[in-house]
Amino acid sequence: SSLDKLHRQFFWKQSAQKAGFPMLSWSKICRPKSAGGLGLRKMEPVNQAFLAKLGWKVLTDHNNLWVKLIRQTYLSRTNFWEYKYKPSDSCIWKKILKSRSLLSQGIRWKIGDGVSTLFWLDNWVMNRNLASFLQIFSLDPSACQLKVAVVIRGERKWDLEMLK
Repeated sequence: SSLDKLHRQFFWKQSAQKAGFPMLSWSKICRPKSAGGLGLRKMEPVNQAFLAKLGWKVLTDHNNLWVKLIRQTYLSRTNFWEYKYKPSDSCIWKKILKSRSLLSQGIRWKIGDGVSTLFWLDNWVMNRNLASFLQIFSLDPSACQLKVAVVIRGERKWDLEMLK
């Protein structure tokens, strides 16, 4: 990244006109101090973590004004995981969406009473959603909103008709 380039130049450049010779690789400098490095961080992973954190905020902090704006602008007709970005979407929103795979690796669902957990689309089975686990790629719209509690209590049976 350009920030990493600036950091490297700070360490190795002798003057504004004269480049220096790197004595250590950037990877070694970015190691933790306990491993012999200087404890600096590479900016790309830090940026990915911040973008995933914003994605987490969209998923969990529904009272936040920014989240309300994002949800109203982009997620009024779909959910965070299903949204397909458009060229007209903001650059930051597109980057947040690209962080979904990183974010999904760390998400674990607690079902509780199952009232707010989506049966097909939430990651409540082996850290994956049931649709991808069973390799179901198209669902009836009503099936997308089906909650775990409804199925467990037997209020609504699911059948193959829900699958397109």
